[in-house]
This record gives sequence, C-alpha cells and structure tokens, in this order.
Amino acid sequence: MPENAIKSVGSEVDQVSVQIGPQFLNLFSKQLYSSPNKAFEELISNSWDADAENVYVSVPENLDSVSAKIWILDDGISMDVSGFKDLWSVATSKKRQPEYKAMRKPIGKFGVGKLATYLLANELTYICRASDGIIRAVTLDYRDIDAEKNREKLHIDALPLPVREVSMDEVEGLLSETDEGARLYDLLSQDVPDIVAADYVDEFGGPKEKPSSRNHTWTVAILSELKTEGTQLKLGWVKHLLKTSLPLGDSIRISVNGETIVPRKVETKVISEWTLGKDYDFESIVVDEKLVPVTHHTTPHPHIKLEGIGELSGTVRLFADKISGGRSEEKESSNGFIVNVLGRNILPEDPYFGLENLSHSTWASFRCAVRADYLDGKISVDREGVAASRELLATRAILMRFFNDARSAANKAAQESWPTEGDAVAGEFGARMPFQPLERLVEEYLVDVNDTPDFIDARGVEDSVSFRNKWREEIIGKPENLVRKMPMVELEPSEKLVRYDVSKQEIVINKSHPFSVEYSDNPEQLRMLQDTALVEFLTDTYMLDSGLPEDRLTEISDYRDRMLRLVATLRRRTAPQIVKLLSETTDHVKGFEVIVGDALDYLGFVVERMGQSGKPEGVASAIISREKDEQKQDYKLTYDAKSSIHGKASAGNVGVSGLARHKKDFDADYALVVAQDFANGALQKECKANSVTPMTAEALGRLVSVTLQQGPLDLRKLKPLFDLHTPEETAKWVEDFENGLIHDQTLTISVIMQALDQIVSKNPKLPDVIHATQIAASCREILDNENFPQKLNIIAAMRGLQLMVPNVISANMSGDVYLLTTPKKIGEALQQQLDALPEKYQKGQVSLSLGK
Repeated sequence: MPENAIKSVGSEVDQVSVQIGPQFLNLFSKQLYSSPNKAFEELISNSWDADAENVYVSVPENLDSVSAKIWILDDGISMDVSGFKDLWSVATSKKRQPEYKAMRKPIGKFGVGKLATYLLANELTYICRASDGIIRAVTLDYRDIDAEKNREKLHIDALPLPVREVSMDEVEGLLSETDEGARLYDLLSQDVPDIVAADYVDEFGGPKEKPSSRNHTWTVAILSELKTEGTQLKLGWVKHLLKTSLPLGDSIRISVNGETIVPRKVETKVISEWTLGKDYDFESIVVDEKLVPVTHHTTPHPHIKLEGIGELSGTVRLFADKISGGRSEEKESSNGFIVNVLGRNILPEDPYFGLENLSHSTWASFRCAVRADYLDGKISVDREGVAASRELLATRAILMRFFNDARSAANKAAQESWPTEGDAVAGEFGARMPFQPLERLVEEYLVDVNDTPDFIDARGVEDSVSFRNKWREEIIGKPENLVRKMPMVELEPSEKLVRYDVSKQEIVINKSHPFSVEYSDNPEQLRMLQDTALVEFLTDTYMLDSGLPEDRLTEISDYRDRMLRLVATLRRRTAPQIVKLLSETTDHVKGFEVIVGDALDYLGFVVERMGQSGKPEGVASAIISREKDEQKQDYKLTYDAKSSIHGKASAGNVGVSGLARHKKDFDADYALVVAQDFANGALQKECKANSVTPMTAEALGRLVSVTLQQGPLDLRKLKPLFDLHTPEETAKWVEDFENGLIHDQTLTISVIMQALDQIVSKNPKLPDVIHATQIAASCREILDNENFPQKLNIIAAMRGLQLMVPNVISANMSGDVYLLTTPKKIGEALQQQLDALPEKYQKGQVSLSLGK
C-alpha cells in the first residue's frame, strides 16, 4: 500500500466539507473532556446511538509507536455520503429527529461528541458499509484545520474531504498496516459476529432498549497519528470507565482487546434490598417546600412516578460490609448514588450527587443505582454536570429518602448483631466483642505495612504477603486468635494509650501514658483502664472501617489523647499546692521525689517516674508541636530529687557522676537535680564538669507559680535553663525569666475577673460559654488599651486559671471559656488557692481583689 494509504485508498466519488476552526475544536474537545479516557468514552456512546449490538475496541499495548492506531468497530446504523455530511455539521444532530431510524433513545444530542477525537489523534478515519451495501471511507486530518492561517478562527473556509468507495480487498490491504488489523478484517468478513454475552445484572431497571433489526451495516473508526494525549490512554482505565460510566445494558455488548466488558458485580453479602416500584410505599416527597405526589408501579417494569417530574427505576442495596474501596488491590469503590440517564452514568466523580452530611457508617456499605431519564434535558454539554432545576432537587430529595431508609435498616441490623446481656454474661468476653472492623482493617493495611494508622502496629510483620495469607486462613472469623492478650507494656510516655500489635495479635495498653499512671493503683482501677482502652480502640477501628477519612480520625484521636492527658493532669495537685509542698517536703525522701515529678508534669513535661536502684527518679520529655517546616525541638531530661535534713545537698549525697550516667543511659539531653539548697565548692565543679543542672526547690516553685499569671509555659523558652550548671545561675535565670514576664504587658487575675463580672452583669441571660474575644474586648476597655490583650493572651490566661480551679472554670484552645459557676464564686475559689501560696512566691500582681 502507498504511504499514508489511509487517506487515499479507494476511488473518490464525492466530497464533504468541514468548516470547524481550531478555536472551536479547542473549546469543544480539550475544554469539555477532562482526560483522554473520558474523550474515548464518546466513541462508545456513538455506537450506542447507532443502535449497535456489538462493539469491538482495540487499543495497542505500545501507544507511543509512530504507527500505533486505535480502532472501534460496531454493527449499528452506518453512514452513506449524506451521513458523512451530517457527521461534520457540528453543533447539530439528527439523532433526536423523528426521521432518525434508531430504536434506542440516543445519548448524544449536541452534535459535538465526535470532536472528542481531536484530543486524541491527528487523523480520524471512518470506514462504513451503509444499508446500500457500498463501503465508503472518509478521513479528516486535524492538522489541516490547525494550519497557521486558521489558528485564531472559530470557523474556516470549507475544507473538502474526499469520500472514497473502497472494496473489501482494499480494506484488507489497508488494515494490514494497522494494529490488530488482521483481526479487524476477520470480524468484517464475518459481518461483525455476536460477542458472547456475559452475565449482566441490570440494577437500573427501566424500559428495555431494543435496537433496530440488523441490516449488515457496520462502522469502523480509526484513530491514527496519535497526539500526546492519545498516547496517555490507559487500557485499565478505559475498561474501568466502560464498566462504571457506561453500563448501557444487556442490549449492547462491548469487547476491549478480546475481553467482554460487563459492569462489575458487587460480591459482598446484601443485608437489605429495595426495588423501586415494588418495595417502597411512601406517597410523597418534599421538593422546594412543596409536596410532590409519588406513585409506585410494577408494570410494564418496576418504577415510581414523581408527579410533574418523571419516571424513576432502579435498586437500593445495603451490604453487610463496606464497599467503599480501600487500600487492598482487590477493592474499588462501589458505594454511593449511581444515577443513569439513557444508559450513561452522570456525575461519576460525585457519588454523593450533591448531598451532604450522610452517615459514614451507612454510606460505606450503601449503593443506590437509579435510572432518571427525565434529567436528560438538564445535562451539560460534557454530560458531567446537571443544571439547577426542579428535576435535580426532586432527584436529590428522593435519593435522600432512599438513604434514610437504608440508614434505619443499618441501625436495626447493627443492634441485632450485638450480643444480648444474656449472651455477654454466658460467653467469653473476647468472643462477644465486635471485632469484624479490626479484621477488615488489618487485612487492608497488610498491603502496605509501612502506612498504617498509629493505633495499628505492623512493625513486627516481616513478610506481609505470607502473613496476609495466614491472617485470612487462621485469624479472620476466630476472635480467640484475633485478640490473644491485652497486656500493659511500658512504652514511651508520649505515645498514645492503646494500639494493636498485628504480629502478636495483642491490644497493647501503654503503661507509661499519664492516664494509665493515674488510673492503675488498684485492681478495680486497672480493670476500668483496660475497658476504657478497649472501647477507645474498637471505636477507632469502627470509624475508620466505616469510611471516616484517616486524617479526620487522626485529628479526633489526637484530641482524645490530649483530653486523656488533661484529665490525668487535672486529677493531680494544683499549682499552689505544688509550690507549697516543694518547700515543705525537702526533708522527706519519697515525698520530695513525688512533688518534683509533679512540678515538672505541671509545667508541661511528659513525666515517666522511675526511682529504682541504678535509675533516675524519672525522665521528663518536652513534646513540642512543630510549626510548618520547623525543625523538631523536642528535648528530654533525667531528674533526681535530693532531700536533706540539714538543708543543703553536698557533693557526697548528690552523686553527680551517677546523674551524668543516667543522662547517657536514657539518651537524655540534660540532667536536672533539685534540692532545698546546695553546698558551695566541689559540687558546683562536678556539675560543670558533668553538665548537670542543679536547681533549688524555690526556683522550681517560682517556675510553677509563673503559670498562675501566664498560663501554660512554652517549654522551648525553658530549654536554655538546662544549659546552666550552678544553682546561682539557675536561680538568677528563673528570676530574670519571671521579671521579664512581669515587665511585659501582662494580665492580672483581678482584671480578668473584673471583665468576667462585667460581661455577665451586662448579659444576665448569657449562656455558660463565653468566647475569649469577648473577654479580651472587656479587658481592653478596663485597661484603656486598644491593643492589649488579644484573644491568644486571654486563651493562655484562662488555661492557667483552669489549672488552678478546674472544678469551676474550663477553657479550650479554640477560645471557648466555660463558666461552671458565677464570676464571684470563681474568684473565691481562686483566692482560696492563692492564700495557700507561700508568701515568698507571691511576686508581682498575683493576688485578687474581691472587695474585701
């Protein structure tokens, strides 16, 4: 065959004209189709509109080859010369005219679908055998339109395209140069044989589309000289799109590279199923605040009618497990609303169909497939949008009704699946717990054990493939194997309360977590701690399994962890109590050790208490949240408390070298020793030589007392303190730190209480929650200062007050301040705490004025 035979083979018998300009092509192809795969979908839609029963598609493996060609063959109504002329009359379509012979109602109506090919290839050739038996060919080379002289035009001067008559021998010769050309010729020689039908489950219902009787016609569309976008076609995605976006029904069969395409069937067990027209009996829905009557029909096919809107058919199903996809390579998302119009799914990228606030737990296992042909007139040109209209509102309203019914059924099924009280008493505890979400999650995350949520620990899994097989064979469905133990393990204090060890099948409770430390003093507390951890863990697995995004779950989990730490902290001593005890327990060995740990914990350190032989009294970690792009600033210190009946600790009873060894053994950045006072001489030299920080109980108490005015301290600002190695230096640093805060513009407790009283007095019906911005405004008015304080200053101050009197006031980082009693009562509670503060710590404007 001569070079470029695809444009010249055969005898010219006529011409058709094209006047589309480059600007028009760009507008109606590149702008309308979001990807090459979506553009390819249009070619299959054309076969549907032509009443084809069989469609064969060939996409070569190597699309980058210069000779690569894509072809689509169908046995539908084909084109003669008149048909070619209609084909290139853009923005008009005769498919919906009465004289059009197809029996199916066509998808296309705008006459621009064929322009999708402009995105994929430079050359588009049609070879057609029309009802008169003659084979004709026509080729459009888009590069002729894109010529420099036409570059800015919407329409160009008429470009003639020769219409050529070709013989089967010439077709054979032409196709010999085409990918899979021999197979294509064989299909043509057999008059386009029937594709073997595969099992097809029609979940959309509606009228059966019967194509017109076959008349030995066929059409081949060949895309050659592929553009970059054409070479980016993904065969897997093409198949996926044909399965999900074009579930056209059992009246058309599609084969792609020899594989028959059928919509993917969801294999998961169905809990409940409803067929529209059979299983619902509601009489109306509300659309735009007006009732729309609904009637239910079983003939000629099951459907419902929305008065003044149109007919709706389909199926709603609720599955036992989620079908929303996941990390497993075997899963793809199948849940949501699938709305089909004339055989084609619309809004495939929005499974919610514009609805919001749908329950995650039900949504993940819910599928609603409906056919709503009445939306045809509201679909956008690219068929990926629906115009705002009464029809759209009605569709959303009834879809929401279907979802609410499914949610009620899901809640009922969930309640029935839980053990009764009798079952729980009679059976083993583990065997009665709902572990199914954990089974599914672990199986999914075994696909990539390096990307698990923080409550699933798969670090012990060495071979994820073999372990996954073991998981399926030995663990799934066997609760006694899924959770073998629930041990208390010493982890880092900064780690969360509970996690699941996949390799050991154990729910591990962090023994070092502040909540564990606070609630494990006796068997009853320990049992409650284990129950709390179990509920927390199973709730997290349920939320993630139900479809809650992992980043959202992480946010919730982080918040819960902060609350657990806060509750544990609030159960401990208040700042004035700690300051008082620091001065009163220096001669009591155990008491002083405990109160030093309490003081560091109060300042914000995560404290792990030890005290055994050969170990420090404890390790205090500063866990500092990083700002964007900021380097990690966490640091850790060992601490020891040295009590002394004589008042001063000396080199002999401090054991500086041992403190330095503790720092090394526990990989700490600093070593801190606290005593009532320190003897001069050898001790200071040893502290400097071994980089140990000595601090008096009074200096530590002053740091704690600072929180009464400033709220929680920024632990980054305390870091320089631990680079000092004499008690005089540390005492001076604390004094300067305290004075610096006082000399800054600060808030007194008195001003804050005056502001609270002012707000409540002006608004006697004010709710118990006041926002920090309101308190800040009142304080600025009292201080006659336009710039101070701001919201963040108030949040810090209120958080400090909360640490003092958590039973009467509470505040969060968002600025919500909860008053649990009147400002006067809050003031009295604060004054009571301040009265307990030793006088030497009452520096600055700490005291309250309560009108005494």
